[in-house]
Amino acid sequence: MFKNRFFLKNVATVVACFAVCAMMSCDGKDKDGNDGNENGAAKGGVDITFSLKAGANQNEVIVTCSPAMPKLFRDTGFGPAYFIVGLGNPFNMTKTGGTANNSDVYTSVNDNFWNAAGTEFTFIFSTLTVQAGNWEGTVTLKPINPEFVSDGAGLGIKSVKIGTNNPVAVKIH
Repeated sequence: MFKNRFFLKNVATVVACFAVCAMMSCDGKDKDGNDGNENGAAKGGVDITFSLKAGANQNEVIVTCSPAMPKLFRDTGFGPAYFIVGLGNPFNMTKTGGTANNSDVYTSVNDNFWNAAGTEFTFIFSTLTVQAGNWEGTVTLKPINPEFVSDGAGLGIKSVKIGTNNPVAVKIH
């Protein structure tokens, strides 16, 4: 009889442990019903991969983000350029035509934006002045700066790497 009671006590302990674990997991939702991992901090941050692709217009490129950039980071107003070497211009630029020089080309800060899902950031290229003329060429992403990634840790970012980085043609007219 002593053995049976001891066995039932162990079963009760295991069931209680499962109940506590289930309650603590809360089905991934916080007290407001939001996804508890929305900012990546609940899991210690997310591993982000940036890839480059052509945009909808010939003067745009898109940096895709997989998985989605944590909302906490997107809310800062920064884009992928935050993590890339050379904060001013996150792109290696190879001119193939046009009258403008590489130094005359920039990405308009006011026109760059994340999509609602946080999976794509659009860069829109233009020239500094009308007198600079037009520019044609290709762009690729510069390397990731590890120091900037460690700064993003408090915003739900664990690591950042470059995935697909094939040259994308850009024309500014």
